[in-house]
Amino acid sequence: MPNSVHSDGRGTRLRLRLRLFGVVVAVLLAALLARLWYLQVLASERYTHLAAGNRVREVVVRVCQVNGVTGVDGATSCRR
Repeated sequence: MPNSVHSDGRGTRLRLRLRLFGVVVAVLLAALLARLWYLQVLASERYTHLAAGNRVREVVVRVCQVNGVTGVDGATSCRR
């Protein structure tokens, strides 16, 4: 039985499309890995400093009771 079913080149075009898809996926994966490397290695100090500023902050709170006695006069708050 001759191979006349794919004589119009559909198999070749399919292989070309799959190869192109593979190249696109490989390029996107390489770009993602390059960005991850940049964030982890080159910019880690900057983001560590920024993250440290997000954890603890000083909040001054003054709560007065009905008779004027101060109930709370300052606290450190941890944001979550």
